[in-house]
Amino acid sequence: MDIAKNPSDQRISELCSKSKSNAAKWIKDVETGDMYFCPEDQGFHAEMAAAVNVVSYTKGIATL
Repeated sequence: MDIAKNPSDQRISELCSKSKSNAAKWIKDVETGDMYFCPEDQGFHAEMAAAVNVVSYTKGIATL
C-alpha cells in the first residue's frame, strides 16, 4: 500500500493516477490532524489506519 503522510497537491494527484478510478482514499487522524492518502484501489480506510497506527479518524475520497 502506497501511503503518503500530509502530501502536497502534486503527490495527491500522483496517488490518484495510480488507481483505476483516478481517486485516492484519505484518513485524518483526529488526535494529530495528520492526513494520510493512498490510491483508492489499494485497500480500505481501516487497513490504511492500521498501517499507520491511527485509531480515531475521519475518512474520505479525493478525486482528480
